[in-house]
Amino acid sequence: MNEIKLRGKIGDIEFSHTINNTEYQKANLYVPREDNTQDIIPLRFKSISNQGIEDGQEIVIDGNIRSYSQRLENGKNRVSIYVFTYLDPTEDLDIDNYFQVDGRVCKLDKLRSKKSNYKFQFILANNIISSINTQKLNNYLPVVLYGDLAQQAEQLNISDKVLVKGQLHSRTYKKVDSAGNISVRTAIELEATSLEKYNET
Repeated sequence: MNEIKLRGKIGDIEFSHTINNTEYQKANLYVPREDNTQDIIPLRFKSISNQGIEDGQEIVIDGNIRSYSQRLENGKNRVSIYVFTYLDPTEDLDIDNYFQVDGRVCKLDKLRSKKSNYKFQFILANNIISSINTQKLNNYLPVVLYGDLAQQAEQLNISDKVLVKGQLHSRTYKKVDSAGNISVRTAIELEATSLEKYNET
């Protein structure tokens, strides 16, 4: 399972890449939060899906959350998180930001205390089948949890099968390289509001 529904204003639409003679575009979706801030969610979609949609237009879409691993010049890998969508309007018009994703836990962090609140993170390995060429896609998605849910997640083990529900958020942070140069980057995280562990039947 890998489903997400989002409402926001689309912007920064541009060409992304070509696969098997099919062109894809990329854009950002600016999704408002209740605290008057916004999340900036990267989108990918077929160029033919973009039927007259323009920068600044409010859209409501569904899709799935995917990861892309890129090898850098220094030999390290950088994993990018984005939403793939066909830009089809969803029927759930009252939803601004909601996902549900299942998979196996493949990396666990340590429980941390943050501003009198608990925080826990893990990487979820999620597999989906591409509707384009029926290829199996392996996604590695960062999940963050707070409070009681963080303490519950601390009991997880590697390879546990879980279902996570929540909202997709963006977060900016500063990165310092070996030369002391500072750059501002954006991380995309699955912030969980529900966590269910289950056994396969």
